[in-house]
Amino acid sequence: HGARSVLVSGENRGVKAQQRDLIRSCRSIGGIALQKALDHEEQIRQHRLNEQLAVAREIQLKLLPETLPQTERLAIAGLSVPAQFVGGDYFDVIELPCGDLLAIVADVSGKGPQAAIRMSGLQAITHSLGFQDFGPGEVLGRLNHILGTGRLAGHFITACCIRFSEGGRKVTLASAGHDPVIHGRADLEPRLIEEVGGLPLGLRSDETYEETRFELEAGHRLLVYTDGMTDARNDDGEFFGEDRLVASLAAAGDKDAQGFLDGLISELENYRIDGSWPDDLTALSIYYRPEGNV
Repeated sequence: HGARSVLVSGENRGVKAQQRDLIRSCRSIGGIALQKALDHEEQIRQHRLNEQLAVAREIQLKLLPETLPQTERLAIAGLSVPAQFVGGDYFDVIELPCGDLLAIVADVSGKGPQAAIRMSGLQAITHSLGFQDFGPGEVLGRLNHILGTGRLAGHFITACCIRFSEGGRKVTLASAGHDPVIHGRADLEPRLIEEVGGLPLGLRSDETYEETRFELEAGHRLLVYTDGMTDARNDDGEFFGEDRLVASLAAAGDKDAQGFLDGLISELENYRIDGSWPDDLTALSIYYRPEGNV
């Protein structure tokens, strides 16, 4: 008694209790071995993926400038932190043939590898346009036309482009649906530059972009950023927001461009919830130094 039958190679054979226990043991051991093999295969796959992402991150970092051009009075510092291994934010400062500087900050829709691919395309196009000595409105217009009719069509990009002339004193600014630039002024409350704007790049190929002009004075600052900065949240779910950025600029004192940016990032790190950033974060800090502080 206690015997059962099992079909083996088309034949019914009786299985005794002892044999049944052996089969169960073999099945259990086989299951463990199979799971270990699958786990090992998954570890190998994840390791290879991490290696590929690390290479992609290294390539993307090389697309961002290692150093930024400056003038005798104009100090510029930049930073970009992806939410994932790679991201879709972009910043650059290009020295034009005439000696003027052309700065751009852009935010590609989405994040991760797809946004990073679009970002690399944007970087290549921007450099090809920048060396042709275009103003910021024309740069955005031409970028928009290429993005709206080329292979990158179907995705939008917000961008802010600024040209600095006469050693950085004169500023010409254009925006394509980007967050307003904050203009910090000595002994005055910072202001949001909201008088210019247009559709994000890639939405309508014939869009044109107006420019606004103003001059920097000693101690003035500009902060150009992407929404990853304002979207950082604390434990209560509150956004860092625009008002805190304005307050940080107002309290910057005589910090240089890099010193202010370092302090701002430290403030964000202390404010946000531990973990990754909710979105790619990029900022360009510009400071027009007083004479004698160079």
